[in-house]
Amino acid sequence: MIPASFRQQVRGLLDERFYPFEWVEAEIAEGRIATLMNETAIIGFEAKRYPGGATELHGLFAAGDLDGILDLIDQVCSLGTELGVTVAAIESRMGWQKVLKTRGFAPDRLRIVKELG
Repeated sequence: MIPASFRQQVRGLLDERFYPFEWVEAEIAEGRIATLMNETAIIGFEAKRYPGGATELHGLFAAGDLDGILDLIDQVCSLGTELGVTVAAIESRMGWQKVLKTRGFAPDRLRIVKELG
């Protein structure tokens, strides 16, 4: 469950067409989405395993104070390294590209979308 202090911000970040808030909370309750929190931020992430053998920690949402979020991202990346995970990935808005560059994140693919309906 996402704490009350972050619920509205997380809800506002999610594109409900892909990740409805209630689905995200159910996935957290079932242990398929993990959360990490500190005093000022929360992040949600999931583990993915690909057919080629790669493993990924995939960031789904981040809410709160920027410094708090960056601290949590560093913690998740350290955990991933300890567990032998192949990559950490964040699918988000373009502004994160600049913010996370100093932490070793770089663009990998471009997602181009056309709304059809």
